[in-house]
Amino acid sequence: MDGRPPAGVRRRVLLAAVVALSLTTAGVVGYRLADPATPDHDLDLTESPDEIASDALSQLDHRDYAVEWRVPPAPDERASTADGRDYRVFLSATVEGSKNRIRTQSGGVAAFANDHCVWSVRSDERDTDGPDACDFERRQRPTEFYRLHGDWAAVREPDANVTVVRENESLLVLRVNDTDTAQYLATGRDGISDTEYARERGLRANLTLVVDRDAGHLRRLVFGRSTLSETDEENPTRDHSRHVYAFSKWGETTVERPNWAGYSLAEFLVDVTR
Repeated sequence: MDGRPPAGVRRRVLLAAVVALSLTTAGVVGYRLADPATPDHDLDLTESPDEIASDALSQLDHRDYAVEWRVPPAPDERASTADGRDYRVFLSATVEGSKNRIRTQSGGVAAFANDHCVWSVRSDERDTDGPDACDFERRQRPTEFYRLHGDWAAVREPDANVTVVRENESLLVLRVNDTDTAQYLATGRDGISDTEYARERGLRANLTLVVDRDAGHLRRLVFGRSTLSETDEENPTRDHSRHVYAFSKWGETTVERPNWAGYSLAEFLVDVTR
């Protein structure tokens, strides 16, 4: 015996070191959509409005569902789309939060993301081999792929001013009344009411949550925003905009890996060490 570990042990230690170095170099350490071990945040409708709102929003990070980001048309646009809807779908997504996977479609661009990577491809490229490498920057949550960026814990702060708008046997409607909190939850931008633009234009924003009482999850989120109109300074009116997130198929969605999402180095290194 020369005091050294057996050759097999040395090879495994060396492989582990190479993997750690490779992952660090690739920048994928800690890159995850969400942690599937995180509690599912079942709703307790006897709790305070801010607690219910926080738990309902937190479900978006860990459960399986479909979502459409809907944008109502501007006043000077047609009253409805070709299929009779009074909105256009800016982005649609299928989320399998339980397995950290998401697919999105926005116009001619599709995206797929998992624990390690994000791939995107244009419609005219889907029949090709697709991207040969993935893009990643940091840990992301599924909601960030359809542009909801804020930390849900913000709704628990007293300044958020979460109130019950209305309720019946099937629905509970909550509203985040504080402009800064609503803006932060929807965009990730904090303290916007202190900006010169917000003060001059009288910015107001809120976030409305429509909760399905029986199913215990969100049906819709509506981010509303208004500013003073610049067209008539003597008799100012307000310009309004809305972004609607409609949720469906809770617990019924799966996300399959598309053929254009290549097999990444990060996934290879994880597989060889299992």
